[in-house]
Order: sequence, then structure tokens, then C-alpha cells
Amino acid sequence: MDNSQIQTGSNRKSILLVFILISINIFAQHTVSFTFDPNNACSGTTVNFTSNVTGGTPPFVYNWDFDDGNFSNLANPTHIFNSFGCNNEDFTVTLTVTDTTGGGSVQASDSEVVTVKQRPNPELDDLLNIPAFSNCYNNPTPQNPEFLIKVDNITSNTSCIISDSYSIDWGDGSTILTGLTIDSFPIEHLYTELGAYPLKFSCESNNGCSGITTYLVRNESNPAVSLALQGNTQECAPVTFPFIMDTDIIINNSPYTIYEWDFGDGPPPIVWDHQTVLDSNGIIHHTYLESSCLPPPPDDYTVTVTATNSCSSTTASVDGVEIWSKTKANFTTVGGGVGQPINFVNLSIPGYGPGCTIQDTYYWDFGNGNTYTGQNPPPQIYDTAGVYIVTLIGSDYCGDDTLIMELLISGLEPPTAIAFADQNSGCVDFDVNFINESTGDSLDYLWTVEPENGWEFVEPASDTSKNPVIKFKEYKEYSVILKASNVCGDSFDTVMIFAMDIPEAIFKDTLISTCDLPYYYNATENTINYIENGSLITSYQWSFPGGNPSSSNDPYPTNIEYSSSGTYTINLVVTNYCGEYVAEQTLSNYSLIDEFDKISYINIHPNPFNQEVMIEYTLEKNCFFKILLIDVSGNLITTILEENKKEGKHYLRWIPKNNLKQGIYFLNIIINGQLCKSKKLIFSDNK
Repeated sequence: MDNSQIQTGSNRKSILLVFILISINIFAQHTVSFTFDPNNACSGTTVNFTSNVTGGTPPFVYNWDFDDGNFSNLANPTHIFNSFGCNNEDFTVTLTVTDTTGGGSVQASDSEVVTVKQRPNPELDDLLNIPAFSNCYNNPTPQNPEFLIKVDNITSNTSCIISDSYSIDWGDGSTILTGLTIDSFPIEHLYTELGAYPLKFSCESNNGCSGITTYLVRNESNPAVSLALQGNTQECAPVTFPFIMDTDIIINNSPYTIYEWDFGDGPPPIVWDHQTVLDSNGIIHHTYLESSCLPPPPDDYTVTVTATNSCSSTTASVDGVEIWSKTKANFTTVGGGVGQPINFVNLSIPGYGPGCTIQDTYYWDFGNGNTYTGQNPPPQIYDTAGVYIVTLIGSDYCGDDTLIMELLISGLEPPTAIAFADQNSGCVDFDVNFINESTGDSLDYLWTVEPENGWEFVEPASDTSKNPVIKFKEYKEYSVILKASNVCGDSFDTVMIFAMDIPEAIFKDTLISTCDLPYYYNATENTINYIENGSLITSYQWSFPGGNPSSSNDPYPTNIEYSSSGTYTINLVVTNYCGEYVAEQTLSNYSLIDEFDKISYINIHPNPFNQEVMIEYTLEKNCFFKILLIDVSGNLITTILEENKKEGKHYLRWIPKNNLKQGIYFLNIIINGQLCKSKKLIFSDNK
């Protein structure tokens, strides 16, 4: 940055820009490491991670990648790794810590390998029932509760499982079966009571890890429920009504059924269990405190009760609960003083009567000998100072509500707020001196700023100072409001302040990758977003190291040529009245052969196939990997795989779906967005 560039803003802003550059250099120094415990534990064990950051300035931004599709932004997270089988699996956990002090974004990372011992995944198949483990559709009742299941052991990867380590807990309190082997199956069990039971099937591996799988056995049916009213449900609040469930209908429900009440007026729902319904004869009382007529529509409450068990839920409802309300009297005054007109503002909340109609009337007694009937009274004048008793009575279908207030009439001059600023615009951070020339006797002051953030009072000033100094710290348009007050009332004046900031240039793609050589970079409105922040951008300074040309002053330069593979950094400096902003973008430019080399081996068998196909491949590098099934016309049939893949050998078993037709297809291998290999695949429908 030369001196002429720094002078585009004020001297104050130039000093601030230099400070920012120095700060970024200081805060960039931080290192990251972490520890974890335990290692070499069984899959499903909680692993504790502890981060260590040396240098830098907190608070930091933490980003954990656990290498299994899960992430965390905590400083010291815990995580459970799940892996099934007979071996060990390694997870490369990466912690990236970002220091954003001074407006920069400086990152440091550390990676460690967590080794997890795989645990077995025991599995059962219900041979008698469809759906498995479910009696939901056979209408079991307390008189006919029996439900028979017959389970077979379909556990895979059994080579490491201790042969007699299988056990079954049926979940109904019956004897737990232990010491089971593969030959112990199939096994039958009879459930004799309605309910939902957690069947737990477990086994142990010779590596010391155990696996357990839970199946929910549903021995119940869709619950029944009904709801009725008991008499009138239209009344003035507050009022209590009973609501009734028919216990003769719910008697056959499973005892594990729960019932959730919702009365339509907003309080949290009430939940009953099955026994509570029976003990209360299905009757519940609810008190309504608020009118159902308040907008928005509808104008009545709907009461619902929902019965739920493991099979399904059933809802019963009644409507027509219309709750009326009494008018709530309220008012305030504006203006005042001896001989001055005082306006009475009616702030009453109207009440509602039958049909949710408003039928309110108002009676005023101003304490000066005048009365008035109506919603909005005329201004009143009080000739002598003193305290007057003002009464407002609001009446409607539900009754009367009376408000009595004391009104102080003073002989003081009422306030007139008058405020100015020594400057109405500037670059953040800048101080504004406010000049208060309000008139009136015995005034108090209150300053408020909208919006509520992005500014602060400069000490010793506060919101009650007569002439405060306020610092504006963010790009915004602010309304600074002065309220001058005395016993006669309030007066307001507003001063507008416009705070500008340095511009911004935001690249919409933080990284551009291409396989084309040569590659031509083109900046457009779709690739970069300019933000002026209140002041027009006056210059654009692009730098393209490794590109041709290597620089540009256009806002959207085009045809910047990169003729060889590599990683390049594009730099941009934009300037407005307040100063400069520096942005950069990374371009990764590589030839197609780089992507081809990432696959060293691929095999598809059987080919032709009619039920399933095994795809084996070895990757030389980490990449974003896709396998697409294409027909002979080039149409996409389905995406078989789409995910980030690590280097090494991979196996994929694919079973075709969606009525795949007999014929010739192609498996297209896409790496980092580029077609790198294509294999012919023949599907035969001979089954």
C-alpha cells in the first residue's frame, strides 16, 4: 500500500488501517493440539477430547471433524464412534481453530488417529409376523392379549463372536435366555399382556466388545378415544368447564397408552396415563382466563385429546368453546399544565360478548366538573394547579371495569425538545457531539438510539446527559431521539446520523477448481459481491500472480489466462472514502491426468449381472467421488454413490432398484466434478 492509497480516507482512518495490518500479523501466531481418552476402546464408547491452543487471542472458533460424518464446535467435545465387525477401524480426527481477532481469519490445525475396536451387530428376524415384531393390525384386547413371535438369528460377521454368548431379554419380565448359540435358533416366545416391550438381543466378541440390538415388540392396536362436553361452553372469563372421555371406549386400549389434552388456549398440554383416565372417570376440568375472541380467527377454542401408543395415535376433538371477556379500562394523557389543553388517550382493551361482538361503552369523569360518554373524549383544560381525580368506566356484556387515576396539573412551562449534532455523517468509529437546546422548566432528558446496537456513549456521558457524546461503530443509519420531560409531559426530537465503513468484496466461491488448460478466469456479478457500506467504491486493484495479465483496475476483469497446473491466489483491494478492504481467492488448476491417476484399479463383477453387482476400486488420493449409472443414450438413471472418499481400497455392493430394464449401461466414475473413467455394465433380467 503506497501513501497515496492511504490518503484516500481521513488521517484518522489511515492510522486505523495501519493498526489493523499490524494486529493481524501479531494475532496470526497460534498453534493447536489435542488429546483424547480412551484409545483402542470398543465401538460405542464415549471418547473425551481436550483441545490445547497456544498463542493467539481468544475467543477462538473451534471446528472438529470426527471423520465419520459428524462435527462439533465445542472446545472440549465428547464423541461416540460406531463401527461394526471383527476388526479395528481408524478415524482421523481433525481440529481446526480459527483466530478472528482484528478482523482477520487465521487458522491452525491438528490431526490425530483414534483407533476403535469394532463391536458385533446382533440381528434377529421375526419369522411369524408382518410387520416384524408387531401385533398392531390384529386388534389385540385385554380379553385376547396373546402374541406369539418366532425369531431367527441372522447376525452377519460371526467369525469373531463367542459361540455361546448370545442372549435374549424379551422385555416383558420373563426369564432372560443366556448361553445361546447359532443352533439354538429359531426360538418362540408368547407375550400374554398388552403393551410395548423392548426386546434386547446381545452377544460378545472375542476382542472383549459386546453388541446389543433392541427391537420394539408392539402387542397393542390403534387406540380408541372419544371426547364430549358437559353442558354449556360459552361464558365470560374466568370460567371452568369439564370435558369428558368415554371410559367404556378406552377400556380396551393398552395400559401403556398415554392421553394428551390440548384446550386450545395456549397453556402446555396435559398428559395422562391410562390409569389416570380410569381413576378420574375420564373427566378433566380446565379454567379459561383469556377470551377466545381475540384475533386472529377462529373465534372459539377447539379442545382435543390424543391417545398414543407404540402402534399409532387417535385424536378426538370438540369445538364451540366461546369465552368472552370484560373490557379493561386504561388511558394516558398528553400535554398539560395550567391553562394548557390535555388530551386523554383511551388505551382500553375492549371486551367481547356473545358471537364475539364488541359492545363496550365508556364513561369519563375528569375531576374538573366535566364528564363525557364515549370512547375518545375532547381535550380538557384545568385553570388552577393541583391534583385532580380522573375516572374511566368501561362497560360491556361481561360487566364494568373502573380505572381511577390522579392527574397532576403544574404551573411549569411544558417541554419542547430541540437537538442538533456537530456532524451527521462519518466513517466508523467516529464520535458525534449532540447539542441540546430544549426549552421548558425543570427538564429531565433521555437519549435513545435506534437500532439498539452498533454504538455506545463516550464516558462520562450517559443516556440522561444533557449534551452527550456518542460513538458510532457500525455501518448503519441511526435515529438519535431526545426526550425532554417534566411533570407537564414529554417532548421528542430526532437527529439522523449516517455511519459509513470501508467497502467489502466477497468472493461467492472461496475456492475454484478446474481441469481445463489453459484456464481463463472471469470475474462477474455471479462470482464476486461488492458492498459499498455507505460510500461509493472509487478504485479496484486486482493482482493475478501467475496469470496473464497479472493485474487489472476493472471491477470485473475477464480473460485472465492460467496456462499451467498449480494453486494460485487472486488478490483484490477495493477503496472508498473510508479506506481499503483486501480480499483473496484461491484457484486450483490441474490437468485431467491428475484426476485419472487417482484411480489405480477398478473391477466390476459379475458382469453381466441380474441381482447385484460388486464394484471394487483403489484410490491413490482423497477426493470427492461419484458413481453414476448412464443408459446408452447418455441419460442419468441413478446416482449409485456420492461422497468424499479416502485413499485406499473400497468395496461397494449395489442392488438395482426402480425396475431396471434389461440392456447395456455405463458406470461413469466422476472425481472432483470430472469424468475420469467409464465402464460398460450389462443387466440381464434372467432371475
